[in-house]
Amino acid sequence: MSLLSLANRVLGKAGLHLSRAQPLWYNPACVTLTPEGAARGRVLLAYVVAPFLSNRGPSSSHTHHGESQLMADVWLQRGFIVDVIDYDNPAFIPEHRYDYFVSARTNIQRIRARLNEDCHCIVHLDTSHYTTNNRDALARVVGCQARRGVDLFGSVRMIEVNAGIEAADVGVLLGNEETASTYAYAGKPLYPLNVPAVVDLPWEENKDFGAARSRFVWLGSDGAVHKGLDLALEAFAKLPECHLTICGPIDRDPAFCAAYAEELALPNIEQLGWVDVSSDQFARLVATSAALVYPSCREGQAGAAVNCIRAGLIPIVSRETGVDVDGFGTQLADCQVDTIVEAVKAVSQASPEALYTRARATWEHGQTRFGHDAYRQRYGAIVDRLTSRNTED
Repeated sequence: MSLLSLANRVLGKAGLHLSRAQPLWYNPACVTLTPEGAARGRVLLAYVVAPFLSNRGPSSSHTHHGESQLMADVWLQRGFIVDVIDYDNPAFIPEHRYDYFVSARTNIQRIRARLNEDCHCIVHLDTSHYTTNNRDALARVVGCQARRGVDLFGSVRMIEVNAGIEAADVGVLLGNEETASTYAYAGKPLYPLNVPAVVDLPWEENKDFGAARSRFVWLGSDGAVHKGLDLALEAFAKLPECHLTICGPIDRDPAFCAAYAEELALPNIEQLGWVDVSSDQFARLVATSAALVYPSCREGQAGAAVNCIRAGLIPIVSRETGVDVDGFGTQLADCQVDTIVEAVKAVSQASPEALYTRARATWEHGQTRFGHDAYRQRYGAIVDRLTSRNTED
């Protein structure tokens, strides 16, 4: 008989019962980082704690991990003690007074209610507002129903109802003016910030754009319809001379695969499954491809587009990706299949010299806007503005 069973036999006489402990669905850790010299204040950062629990750094290639470290570093460099917890930790009880609380959109109200009243709250927004996202995602579902006669609700990403912008004093926003427009109603100050790329590939001077111009990439995680893979497949079904490589775990979405079985079996469509953008496999794919096709219905700022731009793939993207591509990429006027077809044709029929120029400009934009140094500099400027303003107040 186990100790648990024996204990329950005894406690049962008193109407009590012990259950076997279940693993937590969140990470309960709180990591404290201290600056050199005297501290000027204390910050609670509720984002991703995992990168701070290992000397090896982030265990994932997701940009959220790198962001947590970069944000913490910026606050540390400015003399603040930083306590880091997971954004979805519902049990956190503060033991200190905080000057600033930086948090993801979820769980922010619960944690803020436990903090000192004079704590300045900064919401870190990594998506468009949930109402806009969910409206546009449902529109894509309806589109699939009309075109294919199938309901692919499981292939879009719905964002939970949240009051992140309402609970905060200000917002730091991953995205551009398109993303910011979805939060404008709240009347809160918004500070735009670019996603830091995971990719750090050198420019390939000898890339053969004559061969690459007919080869395109779609890169994404879950949510194939949300991120426009259905539209891309329908477009490339009309473009047998162009090749599309799909990088994403679409095998986890059997309903989508069944609905698009015919397109997925075409000779100009290739599936690689999940591809780590920091891998040699991704580097080889970039070396032989010209452009990214990413007609997403709504993002904050799409990490897939950011990483591909950083790698030098010319972006063919919707405005809803939250990425500006003026001067080097193609922003789709709409996400109709024929619009995508024309954008892909324009790249595949361009001269190698023209594609070289656009790809080089793409890569340079990625270097300037999406590197870790660029993130640190921009986030640092935001923090400096917020801390100086709060001091004046």
